[in-house]
This record gives sequence, C-alpha cells and structure tokens, in this order.
Amino acid sequence: DLALCLSSRSETVQVYLYGIDGYDSLDVSYKRNIFIDTQKVINNHKEELNITSLSNSLYSGLKKISIFNFLENE
Repeated sequence: DLALCLSSRSETVQVYLYGIDGYDSLDVSYKRNIFIDTQKVINNHKEELNITSLSNSLYSGLKKISIFNFLENE
C-alpha cells in the first residue's frame, strides 16, 4: 500500500506489477486474506494510477499486458 500511496502522491501515473500474486492457489486462509487486502489496495489507487500487470494475475481492475511487449524485435 505504501508504494502505491507514494506513487499516487508523486508525478507517477504508470505502475507496472509483475508476479504480484504468484502461482499458488488461495486455498490457505492467510493467502486468501493477503489477496483480499491487496485487492483493496489496488481498488483504492486504481483511479489515480494506471496500474498494469505484466504477468497473469487474479486481481481485478488491472490492465494486463505481456512483458514481451517491452522487448525489442531483433
């Protein structure tokens, strides 16, 4: 939350996330709680920041693009 909060207070408008939720399932309650808390943080900051995930993500409200879009063609 702190990183997104600081970004929203600066001139930053684009935030890229990669691997934020990993590849594990949400079967364990503490993982589910972390997921819910992180989703709340994303929801709180998505209006002032353009938050983009560069990997697959279970979080909603994120623009999703492949990290390969940033690699130059040889």
